[in-house]
Amino acid sequence: MRQLMRGLLLACTALLLAGCATTAVPDPVQAALVAQGLPADSLGFVLQPLDGSRSPLQRRADEPMAPGSTMKLVTATVALDRLGINHRGRTELLAASAPASGVIEGPLILSGGADPDLD
Repeated sequence: MRQLMRGLLLACTALLLAGCATTAVPDPVQAALVAQGLPADSLGFVLQPLDGSRSPLQRRADEPMAPGSTMKLVTATVALDRLGINHRGRTELLAASAPASGVIEGPLILSGGADPDLD
């Protein structure tokens, strides 16, 4: 539990510090906002490269906003703590029968393996 709390504190601190950086939002991102019809004041974000290779990208980082989901932060912290930064879940696409002339007949099964509790 202590490790989890340290992770949460570190993540929150990183988010707060990332808001201090200034980098212009790339034109393709601006174009995507316009294409989706989003008002300029409806979106805020900070994108921080994990390896620290670049300055963070941000938009309205200092504006108070209701979070989309604070549970994502908790989930990500627990996943990093339990699985480690290099964990990759495996998802498989399975078929009940082999392809015939490039066509698969019958059900397709998407087998997700990202949840470590699913055996």
